[in-house]
Amino acid sequence: METIETIKPLLLQKEQIEELSFGSNDVLTTPEARHERANQLIKAMTLGNSREHVKVTLVFSAKQGYFRVETTVWAVGDTTVQLKSGMFIPIRAIHYVIF
Repeated sequence: METIETIKPLLLQKEQIEELSFGSNDVLTTPEARHERANQLIKAMTLGNSREHVKVTLVFSAKQGYFRVETTVWAVGDTTVQLKSGMFIPIRAIHYVIF
């Protein structure tokens, strides 16, 4: 049986995100995992807003599958992450960040 850890996420261009639809449930099931994701997203935003505009990889799920996008995180809101291109991803859809 495949788990989320054994499935390789499909690489998307950030412009393709607007074609996806997202579920209403959080992909993470524990408060500890959600707290760690929040910390990762804040770090990603800090790096994205630095002089170097550091890119990170966001690994996330949508109704269409399991994806990753290499991007600069501009902002982290209460429910969404804003990417450099003006695209948004719901925080509830993000599994983790790769630095």
